[in-house]
Amino acid sequence: MKKDKIPVIQEKLKYLLTQSFQENRFDVKEIDIEIDEYDEKDNGDIQIISYDVYSNVDYQGPIDGWEPWHFRNDLGQVFERALISASSFSIEQDGRVVRGSENVYIDEPQILSMTYKVEELHEFLLSFKITYPD
Repeated sequence: MKKDKIPVIQEKLKYLLTQSFQENRFDVKEIDIEIDEYDEKDNGDIQIISYDVYSNVDYQGPIDGWEPWHFRNDLGQVFERALISASSFSIEQDGRVVRGSENVYIDEPQILSMTYKVEELHEFLLSFKITYPD
């Protein structure tokens, strides 16, 4: 894959991941894909080593803020749904966007920030690092 194809691949993956997040009860504010780790070959082609997915989303499902135990469980379900969404499509090392994540690892899933108001707002900034088997 040529380096100039990266923006096209990023936009394609953003679109597909937005659809996946919406199917899993998220209102997508923004998704950003950063492909910054790759090997450049002598012929000018690149091979992706890893990339990051950042998603700013508002969860439309229930999060019980009145009981701490339920709140913790609901947050776990939010993150589980986000992980399913983030892994629904991936970029192969050669630049192809494919359904699923069989040939990639989803590492370092994180909640970078959370804005929460009981029964009003459940906004999250999530990140996932995508790597490939050696």
